[in-house]
Amino acid sequence: AWLARHPVKLELSLDGRPDTQNRFRHSRFKEEDSYVTGIAPRAADILASGLPYDVIMVVHPLGAQDLYDNFFHIAGLGFRRIQINPALGPMWRKAHTTALSENLHRIGRELKRRWAEGDDLVFINAESRPMPVRLNGEVTLDWDGTIYGGNAFLHETEHKARFVRGHIDEARSFDRYWLDAPSNDFLLKYSYPPDVTKNNMAVGRLLRSFCLWLRGETA
Repeated sequence: AWLARHPVKLELSLDGRPDTQNRFRHSRFKEEDSYVTGIAPRAADILASGLPYDVIMVVHPLGAQDLYDNFFHIAGLGFRRIQINPALGPMWRKAHTTALSENLHRIGRELKRRWAEGDDLVFINAESRPMPVRLNGEVTLDWDGTIYGGNAFLHETEHKARFVRGHIDEARSFDRYWLDAPSNDFLLKYSYPPDVTKNNMAVGRLLRSFCLWLRGETA
């Protein structure tokens, strides 16, 4: 209720059904159920708030075969805006990308059927012509007051210092940090090892191709 009085948009993390959520986005505490403590049981309150939102579902290679079921599980909770993000960092093997492709096209066929019936379910990835991999370039404030360009520092790589833009105590303009944000090429270069980036880019191109098909466009 408090957030609804401010210009806030929610970015909600939910990967799908309880088994998927607990397997790939587990709770900090082993005894907790991350589906129960997450946003799924609170979907009605979130929707009733009227706050704009996007639901981001991350698909791990080992869970690619369940993508269709997980996507429409989220839709079944009442969420109308869903984005699919293939997991970045792990290596995708041939079997994983095959499962991803098959499930994406199952989703696409079902979406087209629903849209023909007037359903307003939104596949966020296809709202515009997508890039193969677009990393998060937003301004990020860490627990110790350090300000970063992007959130690649969360991986705790050897390149973490490259993303530092300042400290909260400097009280600089937010616009200055935004203008100094790293490019997507910079984020790709220093977020993951080169072989992982190459592998993940191939997966991103697969998803991009699907989005273009869904939009009725060609590469």
